[in-house]
Amino acid sequence: MALGDKVLARNPGNPHLRLALGQIYLRGCLVDNAIALMDELNASCQLDDNGRHALLAAATDVFEGASAPAAKFADALLATNPGDAELKAAIAEFGKASRR
Repeated sequence: MALGDKVLARNPGNPHLRLALGQIYLRGCLVDNAIALMDELNASCQLDDNGRHALLAAATDVFEGASAPAAKFADALLATNPGDAELKAAIAEFGKASRR
């Protein structure tokens, strides 16, 4: 079991730790793990705008260039709150930056 998973196992209800673990997954290019954790946070109403933007910032730091993992994560992130215009704009900027 990875260290992040061990910490989370001792504090399962802590959304801040879960968000940090999602960022760790992204930094490790474990997109499917990050998406699954993000879906859990969203389902339990523990993923707010700040959390979504923090995850997008982590993804932006990790994924340079247009890539399937970056697109997959951006689509999943947008699915957590499709009506968020600010998030849509941030994802559009993320897409532009990844094409440079």
